Amino acid sequence: MFSRVAVILAIAGWMSVLAGPAYAEPLSLEAAIQRTLARNPALRAEGLAVEAVESQARLDGLSPALVLGADLENVAGTGSLRGVHSAETTLRLSQVIELGGKRAARQARGMADIERQQNLRRQRRLDLAALTTRRYIEVARAQLELQLVRSQLQGVRATEQAVRQRVDRGVAAEADAALAQIASVRAEIELEHAEHELASARFALAALW
Repeated sequence: MFSRVAVILAIAGWMSVLAGPAYAEPLSLEAAIQRTLARNPALRAEGLAVEAVESQARLDGLSPALVLGADLENVAGTGSLRGVHSAETTLRLSQVIELGGKRAARQARGMADIERQQNLRRQRRLDLAALTTRRYIEVARAQLELQLVRSQLQGVRATEQAVRQRVDRGVAAEADAALAQIASVRAEIELEHAEHELASARFALAALW
């Protein structure tokens, strides 16, 4: 199995993968992986998740905010001081003082969350690179299979033509021509199947980005 994959990769590296309308030019394995890592929707979502965790960690690492308070005094009042207009206002500016290393603990937890999310993203990148490689190999294998089937079809058609000529000259029986025609039809069916397999492999590869 390993040797077969190695041969497919070697040939694919020599000729590159062609994917019809999906690609404007031959696509190498390295280019396919780069395209996946740059455009894969799931990986882009992982990147946004990392940014969200980083933002949350920055917020959690801030000191408690200042609190502005106010007290109204002498609201009721008496005599000439009756009514709200004569009330006295006292402003207070305060801040919670954290003890026991709570802020440091939040910062450490935030860094741990960031590292965990980054690890998930790195793992996702590795998984996608491996999946891209497998699907690239499938495209290369399907291309080689299609080339082989096309070559076989040419041979079968040539044989059918030769048999027909022999039948026309009376050298071969009509049954031989019928068998040659059946073989040609089967080869055409195999060609259609190979073309479908290649199209499916190309779509699966392109779906990664």
